[in-house]
Amino acid sequence: PMAQWGTHAIMGRYSKKISLWPLRKPVDVLIGDPIDLSDLAGRENEPAALNEATRRLMDAITALVADLREEEAPAQRWNPSEHGQQETGRFDA
Repeated sequence: PMAQWGTHAIMGRYSKKISLWPLRKPVDVLIGDPIDLSDLAGRENEPAALNEATRRLMDAITALVADLREEEAPAQRWNPSEHGQQETGRFDA
């Protein structure tokens, strides 16, 4: 898993332009340890196994982003459908 933090200072949400001024805006990247999915081998087409693999990956990414931000992650992940948003595309449209 890999996490990044700081790109929002260079390119705003849904923006097509980058802003490099002022110079030296930090962008941090953190690469985590590999995720062991060996217990899910042979179950690639099972929805439960795919959901478990996704959960493990998202948990790892969430922990990395929390480290980069130096703050605790929310207890629950944001779920667009629970807030009347599309799951893809521009959430502000």
